[in-house]
Amino acid sequence: MTDNNFQIPLTQIVASPQDASAMVAALQSFTQLQTARVTARPLTFDDNAALVALLSNPRVSGPITMFPQPFVESSGLKWINEGIEKQAAGNGLHLGVFYNDNGLMIGEYHLKAWPENLTGKFGGCL
Repeated sequence: MTDNNFQIPLTQIVASPQDASAMVAALQSFTQLQTARVTARPLTFDDNAALVALLSNPRVSGPITMFPQPFVESSGLKWINEGIEKQAAGNGLHLGVFYNDNGLMIGEYHLKAWPENLTGKFGGCL
């Protein structure tokens, strides 16, 4: 017997307006996550050359189907702009991961969030 009256995911949470607003505010105010070796922070347009250098390598970005191939300067600018817009709306982040000692970009992570359900998904490359 098949029940077609369910929603995916089955564990969907309906957030209170206060909890959803708190999640939005946390995403909007995120500045960085730092360890002894690396820092993850929202990408800026100044990071475009490093982002393109990282993601233009198909061994890095090829398995990630959301990135266009080839990944060129305009791809990077579009990706960074989308991240800025998502953070401003409080429903996502596009982060660069950088070595602290030399500033080399070694990864990219992105978060898509659904504050109304207190959930999100995370992906990227390192």
